[in-house]
Amino acid sequence: MQTITTFDQLERIPLSERKFCYISEALTATVPIQDTGELLRKIENTSSYISLKSSNQSNIFYLRSGALDRLLHAARIINRRTKGEMKIALTDTFRPLDLQRKYFDEIKSEIQDREGLSGDALWERVTQFIADPDGCPPHSTGGAIDCTLVQASGEETDMGTSVDALSDAANTWYPHIPSDAQRNRILLFTAMTDAGFVNLATEWWHYSYGDQYWAAYKGAPCALYGSVASLPTD
Repeated sequence: MQTITTFDQLERIPLSERKFCYISEALTATVPIQDTGELLRKIENTSSYISLKSSNQSNIFYLRSGALDRLLHAARIINRRTKGEMKIALTDTFRPLDLQRKYFDEIKSEIQDREGLSGDALWERVTQFIADPDGCPPHSTGGAIDCTLVQASGEETDMGTSVDALSDAANTWYPHIPSDAQRNRILLFTAMTDAGFVNLATEWWHYSYGDQYWAAYKGAPCALYGSVASLPTD
């Protein structure tokens, strides 16, 4: 998987081929933000097309209005293409910065212990899996989604790894996974991208709309969403 570190590199790669690349956080962090002011909306567990499956001990999920509309569109695509046999399961959406920092520190410690990295090399490796809370992490914007596919019954599907796996096998296009898992990843990818999201190539489960990664990937002049300070009071 190619890592993109400059806009000159990125501009030479056709949009159709960018799905195979990882755009470094150091680069995406330079994209300007012009926040639309869209509000966070709570995702209710009432849709027959979406399941809520928290990975952070919270059963409350929020997204910006534009991202939520696109998620519902993707969920309908999955329903149609599988004849109702599968649906999207959300594991994480909006994430407050204090929780982002907790996750970042935990993952940094795990990778440091496992791979023996330090300094810039450690930061670059860690940010392949989680954004630095000192920047504008995608999950803090309300535009990022961690998701998987489940059967209509709620049973897990084979995606090759678990959500949040810290390994190269988590790369969306990693070739050495079972064929069923590859098909499931492609099904999720095509539905989400058809709905307007972009995928983070190091994480098959992570999709975003409107944040800095999305803007860099799409070549947009600015991101639509910055970090949200607090949840709605509803």
